[in-house]
Amino acid sequence: AAPRTSSSCPIIWPLVYLPKMDALKASGRLKPAIEDEIYFSWLLMQRIALFLDVDESYIEPLQLIRYNPGQFYRQHHDHGSYYDADTEQRPTTFLVFLSSIPPEDGGGYTTFNNLDISIIPKAGDGIIWSNV
Repeated sequence: AAPRTSSSCPIIWPLVYLPKMDALKASGRLKPAIEDEIYFSWLLMQRIALFLDVDESYIEPLQLIRYNPGQFYRQHHDHGSYYDADTEQRPTTFLVFLSSIPPEDGGGYTTFNNLDISIIPKAGDGIIWSNV
Protein backbone atom coordinates (compact mmCIF):
# COMPACT_ATOMS: atom_id res chain seq x y z
CA ALA A 1 0.00 0.00 0.00
CA ALA A 2 1.12 3.52 -0.71
CA PRO A 3 2.70 5.38 2.23
CA ARG A 4 0.69 8.46 1.31
CA THR A 5 -1.88 9.79 -1.10
CA SER A 6 -1.35 13.49 -0.39
CA SER A 7 0.75 15.81 -2.51
CA SER A 8 3.47 18.16 -1.36
CA CYS A 9 5.78 20.83 -2.68
CA PRO A 10 8.73 22.65 -1.15
CA ILE A 11 8.61 26.37 -0.56
CA ILE A 12 11.53 28.19 -2.20
CA TRP A 13 14.57 27.82 0.04
CA PRO A 14 15.78 31.34 0.88
CA LEU A 15 19.29 30.23 1.84
CA VAL A 16 19.91 29.54 -1.84
CA TYR A 17 18.27 32.64 -3.28
CA LEU A 18 18.87 35.45 -0.77
CA PRO A 19 22.56 35.82 -1.71
CA LYS A 20 21.51 36.09 -5.37
CA MET A 21 18.67 38.61 -4.95
CA ASP A 22 20.52 41.63 -6.33
CA ALA A 23 21.62 39.72 -9.43
CA LEU A 24 18.14 38.26 -9.93
CA LYS A 25 16.53 41.70 -9.63
CA ALA A 26 19.07 43.25 -12.01
CA SER A 27 18.42 40.52 -14.57
CA GLY A 28 14.70 41.29 -14.60
CA ARG A 29 13.96 37.57 -14.14
CA LEU A 30 12.72 37.86 -10.55
CA LYS A 31 8.93 37.94 -10.57
CA PRO A 32 7.26 39.73 -7.63
CA ALA A 33 5.44 36.55 -6.49
CA ILE A 34 8.74 34.65 -6.34
CA GLU A 35 10.42 37.49 -4.45
CA ASP A 36 7.52 37.50 -1.98
CA GLU A 37 7.83 33.74 -1.48
CA ILE A 38 11.57 33.99 -0.84
CA TYR A 39 11.13 36.70 1.80
CA PHE A 40 8.10 34.96 3.35
CA SER A 41 9.94 31.64 3.65
CA TRP A 42 12.95 33.46 5.12
CA LEU A 43 10.72 35.06 7.75
CA LEU A 44 9.22 31.66 8.60
CA MET A 45 12.65 30.03 8.78
CA GLN A 46 13.94 32.77 11.11
CA ARG A 47 10.95 32.37 13.44
CA ILE A 48 11.25 28.58 13.51
CA ALA A 49 15.02 28.77 14.11
CA LEU A 50 14.48 31.23 16.95
CA PHE A 51 11.82 28.99 18.49
CA LEU A 52 14.05 25.89 18.20
CA ASP A 53 17.15 27.85 19.29
CA VAL A 54 19.16 26.82 16.22
CA ASP A 55 20.82 28.65 13.35
CA GLU A 56 18.69 29.13 10.21
CA SER A 57 21.12 26.93 8.28
CA TYR A 58 19.74 23.93 10.23
CA ILE A 59 16.20 24.48 8.94
CA GLU A 60 15.54 22.39 5.85
CA PRO A 61 13.36 23.67 2.99
CA LEU A 62 9.80 24.09 4.20
CA GLN A 63 7.11 21.92 2.64
CA LEU A 64 3.43 22.40 2.00
CA ILE A 65 1.30 19.27 2.08
CA ARG A 66 -2.23 19.22 0.79
CA TYR A 67 -4.76 16.59 1.73
CA ASN A 68 -7.99 16.26 -0.17
CA PRO A 69 -10.89 14.36 1.43
CA GLY A 70 -9.92 10.71 1.86
CA GLN A 71 -6.18 11.30 1.43
CA PHE A 72 -3.66 10.27 4.07
CA TYR A 73 -0.05 9.87 5.13
CA ARG A 74 0.52 6.51 6.82
CA GLN A 75 2.37 6.21 10.10
CA HIS A 76 6.04 6.93 9.50
CA HIS A 77 9.13 8.30 11.21
CA ASP A 78 10.61 11.68 10.23
CA HIS A 79 14.25 10.73 10.82
CA GLY A 80 15.96 8.75 8.07
CA SER A 81 18.19 6.76 10.41
CA TYR A 82 15.04 5.02 11.67
CA TYR A 83 14.97 3.35 8.24
CA ASP A 84 18.78 3.04 7.94
CA ALA A 85 18.68 5.81 5.32
CA ASP A 86 21.12 8.67 4.86
CA THR A 87 18.33 11.08 3.93
CA GLU A 88 16.05 13.24 6.04
CA GLN A 89 18.17 13.37 9.16
CA ARG A 90 15.49 15.46 10.82
CA PRO A 91 15.96 15.44 14.61
CA THR A 92 12.94 17.69 15.22
CA THR A 93 9.71 18.23 13.32
CA PHE A 94 7.70 21.46 13.49
CA LEU A 95 4.24 21.13 11.94
CA VAL A 96 1.88 24.08 11.44
CA PHE A 97 -1.72 23.57 10.36
CA LEU A 98 -2.92 25.96 7.67
CA SER A 99 -6.55 24.84 7.75
CA SER A 100 -9.03 23.52 10.28
CA ILE A 101 -10.82 20.19 10.14
CA PRO A 102 -13.98 19.93 12.24
CA PRO A 103 -13.80 16.90 14.58
CA GLU A 104 -17.15 15.67 13.26
CA ASP A 105 -15.57 15.21 9.81
CA GLY A 106 -13.83 12.14 11.27
CA GLY A 107 -10.39 12.64 9.76
CA GLY A 108 -7.39 14.87 9.34
CA TYR A 109 -5.82 14.02 12.65
CA THR A 110 -2.08 13.87 13.24
CA THR A 111 -1.72 10.74 15.35
CA PHE A 112 1.10 9.45 17.49
CA ASN A 113 0.04 5.82 17.91
CA ASN A 114 2.66 4.85 20.50
CA LEU A 115 1.60 7.76 22.70
CA ASP A 116 -2.15 7.36 22.09
CA ILE A 117 -2.37 11.04 21.05
CA SER A 118 -4.34 12.49 18.14
CA ILE A 119 -4.29 16.18 17.23
CA ILE A 120 -7.19 17.75 15.37
CA PRO A 121 -5.92 20.32 12.83
CA LYS A 122 -6.86 23.90 13.64
CA ALA A 123 -5.56 26.69 11.40
CA GLY A 124 -2.65 28.48 13.03
CA ASP A 125 -1.90 25.74 15.58
CA GLY A 126 1.42 23.98 15.54
CA ILE A 127 3.01 20.93 17.08
CA ILE A 128 6.65 20.08 17.58
CA TRP A 129 8.25 16.76 18.42
CA SER A 130 11.63 15.11 18.67
CA ASN A 131 12.44 12.31 16.22
CA VAL A 132 15.51 11.03 18.03
